[in-house]
Amino acid sequence: MALARFSRALVRGLPATFPDALAFVPTTIDMEAARAQQEAYIGVLKDLGLRVAHVPADDRYAGGRSHGRPSAARRPARRPATASRPCPADCVFIEDTAIVVDSARAVLARPGAHERLGEQEDVARALTQAGLAIAHAIEAPGTLDGGDVLQVRG
Repeated sequence: MALARFSRALVRGLPATFPDALAFVPTTIDMEAARAQQEAYIGVLKDLGLRVAHVPADDRYAGGRSHGRPSAARRPARRPATASRPCPADCVFIEDTAIVVDSARAVLARPGAHERLGEQEDVARALTQAGLAIAHAIEAPGTLDGGDVLQVRG
């Protein structure tokens, strides 16, 4: 069985709120290092021959990673958002917002973390600009984080 050949990648910029992202262990995020790591990642994607499209950073969306997150009893408490300190941003995990099902279609996800609702709108625009049709969009009360999906061809 041949593996699909990818030709494009979407990446989202790092929002100013990224240092406040939910972490399992208290940590300090170095934004300069994070930006350098993201640029290196983008460089690898380009070296692999992918056309990289950028979705702008957006401080409005926040939430904890849904993958492997500890139970609520063990999860670090989120600090409430204030005007001076937005909620922690998770929007760099762009794979949660959509599932590309083939070379022409995508399913728009609806994140389980309510703080991330609306984040998929910028991604939908980027996907359609890249020539993909939105074949379906998950609607309330349904939720789906694209990063929780494993596609198996057979």
